[in-house]
Amino acid sequence: MGRATSSLSALGALAPLLPPVAGAAAAIVLIASLGGIASLSAVLLVTPPAATLWLASRPRGTARAVLDRTIELTGRLGEEMLLVGVVTVLGRVLAGSPTIGALAGPLLAPGLLPAWLLLGGFLAVIVLLAVVGLHPLATVAITMALATAGPPPVTQLALAGLGLLG
Repeated sequence: MGRATSSLSALGALAPLLPPVAGAAAAIVLIASLGGIASLSAVLLVTPPAATLWLASRPRGTARAVLDRTIELTGRLGEEMLLVGVVTVLGRVLAGSPTIGALAGPLLAPGLLPAWLLLGGFLAVIVLLAVVGLHPLATVAITMALATAGPPPVTQLALAGLGLLG
């Protein structure tokens, strides 16, 4: 029982982050769907003003502490950039592969599977691969590349939501 209580306490400590994160996620999905732009582009448009607003609402000195910590951790940014670059290229290579196209194409044909089943399946694959150790960013990038290689099987809004959930 103690472990469950500590897990609930830990989740409760995250509660103050829920409104700003939910607001940013909603803004990203809204801009991606209304603007007809890629989800990553929407993230790049929304994040700086959202972060600025959040920092402006924090107690004095918070922005400086965040800036100091960001500068301190910038040296590790190369690893994350490498991961993003590699999974983006890997996703596009897989999406362009005739073998993967032959396997995934029939399943991703618009109208073949109900959207809820397709999205649920994508999310299940993302989570299962994360459980076995594949970075969620990799599985999301690969899933998005496969889902957008041909005519999208679901709306851009649904794909943006999937990217946020994954």
